[in-house]
Amino acid sequence: MAKSSIPPPGVAIASLDARKTQILNLMAPGPGTAWEDRGSIGVFGAFFKTAFKSMFKPAQLLDSIRRPETGGDSFSFALGCGLMWTLGAVVHGYLYFRHLVHEEDRTRGSTSENQLIVNGQLYVILCAIFAILMPVLVLLFQKIGSRIYFALVNTEMTNKAPPVLVYNIFGYCLGPSILAPIPYVGPPLAVIWILIALIAGGVTRMRISVKGAVIGSIISVLTIVAATTAVVFVAIQIDPAVTKEPPLARGRAR
Repeated sequence: MAKSSIPPPGVAIASLDARKTQILNLMAPGPGTAWEDRGSIGVFGAFFKTAFKSMFKPAQLLDSIRRPETGGDSFSFALGCGLMWTLGAVVHGYLYFRHLVHEEDRTRGSTSENQLIVNGQLYVILCAIFAILMPVLVLLFQKIGSRIYFALVNTEMTNKAPPVLVYNIFGYCLGPSILAPIPYVGPPLAVIWILIALIAGGVTRMRISVKGAVIGSIISVLTIVAATTAVVFVAIQIDPAVTKEPPLARGRAR
């Protein structure tokens, strides 16, 4: 007959008590992420190994955090993810520039629609500034988004943990940012994948309900994405590198 692992009433087994305490302790250290071991693995390899794990095994990655009480490692990893968004901004800035040049050629000498004039040098400067700012936006997402998330799920947490744990979760869930440089589909796919990783992290690492993780993740992500999209939209509308001139009179058309 199989032996039961449940001790009789009044009998305490130290190993079982320790295991139970460790499971309930959200701040218990794990074996370490690849990024935390970048000194031995190498920065480049550790970054992509952590990013891929963030995409395909987020729960295992978040349970592996060795120093959940400090945010330095997740901050530097998020900074690396921000550089992927910088690369994405460069790629999509170039693609949009090609579109503008095409429109400039198409409308040149038009008598029926406004003529588009592109200041290439100014466009490159503005695009470079925006690309440089991308890591800042990513770090703001980690900082502000994690605070919004913590405020939303704090009351649902049966086992309390400090905000730094959510900060670390947000940092490590940015791994799908490596998709950002893929033309057209990369940025939206990265955002959706980050959202999925955050939901998984809320359920498995924070021990909150699926509903709470979904609501907290969606609100946190949409808040930052909406603000960033609004800024980009306004920037495109008032882009000083692109001007429009009225169509030529029919008699002056070449």
